[in-house]
Amino acid sequence: MYKDKIKRNMPIPLKLDIYIKDGAHTIEHEINKQINDKERIAAAMENPNLKEMVENCILEED
Repeated sequence: MYKDKIKRNMPIPLKLDIYIKDGAHTIEHEINKQINDKERIAAAMENPNLKEMVENCILEED
C-alpha cells in the first residue's frame, strides 16, 4: 500500500522493493517474495475490492 503511494508521488519512475525486517515474522521470506512480485500486485489490483482497499489506505488526509 505504501509502495503505491510512494510510486505515485515520485517525479521519476523507479524500482522500489519493500522488505520485512529479519526476525519480524516467522515467514518473512515468503511475505517479502509476495510483496515484491509484480505479477501478484498487478493481479491484486484487478480485483475491485482490493483496489478500493488500497486506494482508501493511501488517500491523503487534508
